[in-house]
Amino acid sequence: MMVYDSYFQSDSFDTLVCLHGFLGSKDEFEWLVRAFGSRMNIVCVGLPYHDENSIEYHPTLTAIAEQLKQNLDDLSLDSVKMYGYSLGGRVAMMFMSLYSERCSGLVIESAHIGCSTEDERVESESLLQKNLSRFSSMTYDDFLLKWYQQDLFSKTRDLLSEESIERKQSLHFKDLLHLYECCHVSKQPYFGELFARLRCPVLYIAGEYDEKYVQKAHFLNETYGVDTKIIKYADHNVHVSAVEELVLGLKTFF
Repeated sequence: MMVYDSYFQSDSFDTLVCLHGFLGSKDEFEWLVRAFGSRMNIVCVGLPYHDENSIEYHPTLTAIAEQLKQNLDDLSLDSVKMYGYSLGGRVAMMFMSLYSERCSGLVIESAHIGCSTEDERVESESLLQKNLSRFSSMTYDDFLLKWYQQDLFSKTRDLLSEESIERKQSLHFKDLLHLYECCHVSKQPYFGELFARLRCPVLYIAGEYDEKYVQKAHFLNETYGVDTKIIKYADHNVHVSAVEELVLGLKTFF
């Protein structure tokens, strides 16, 4: 089971489970608690190697989804809505593929749906090995600097709070690289077909400055009829780079 913070208001409310991204924290969903905590119960979960989560299992997406099920069982939650950002979104999709009856709604922010062909998977695996080799030769401080210099975070890198930066600096580099490898896109299923069979509401969110994930949003909408929102003024990390616009976009869903 993973550590979590819970904000329960009423047994009559729906419960929203929030899953952060790589280098993130369960604490980064305070904006969701402020915006929707008066109408929903909210549970913010810390992923492996984050938020002092020490683990004794191989942290694949499947294993993490199974741990998440234990969290829900511990809280006696039979059905929840989910919000997942990036890695957290991929965990949410894996959970949906395994336990679709436990989820009554899904919001995905900037998460990869997987490789649809073997050629894509081989290319992705090659990129993983190159990145692991490159990252392992860096100090953790250099890694953090390089990570947020990616075009994906063109706005986010200038908006991270000191508290957020300190949280990231407190993580253990070796553990993070292990998680990065175990949960890499090349190792996950292709989740495209998942959206064709889901019976619950789904919303896919991307930031307008993140061209790669805007394309994924359009693909999901055109191919599987998934509802999408492209958030203005946002990069890959929508909830940091354009949180006010994101909240407005979510109000019609929640």
